[in-house]
Amino acid sequence: MNFKQMTYFIAVAEELHFGRAAERLDMAQPPLSRQIKQIEGELEAVLFSRGRSAISLTQAGEKLLERSRAILALLGDTKLEMRRLCQGAEGRLRIGFVGSSTYGILPTIIRAFRAPIPRST
Repeated sequence: MNFKQMTYFIAVAEELHFGRAAERLDMAQPPLSRQIKQIEGELEAVLFSRGRSAISLTQAGEKLLERSRAILALLGDTKLEMRRLCQGAEGRLRIGFVGSSTYGILPTIIRAFRAPIPRST
């Protein structure tokens, strides 16, 4: 199961309707249904109880929804953290210095570094 399939599953689980989920994902309904069937086959679990007029999550579906949301949230947090590290807005700074520099400009530089970084909105 990949991240895109998780997104598909979450949409169907939240909408509890394949047509609305397909519309939300900007895709046709038959490929979405095939993706859900593929996920169920791969996991060897029925994720939805399908009735004539409605669908609902099975116990396995509820657990997968919980886990999928957590995984995608963690992925989003990881992407943000990597971006911030690469921009220098987060991370570790190591400074080598000689003892005499503690009386000069170094304390000013360290105070400036420790100051909160204004966030753009």
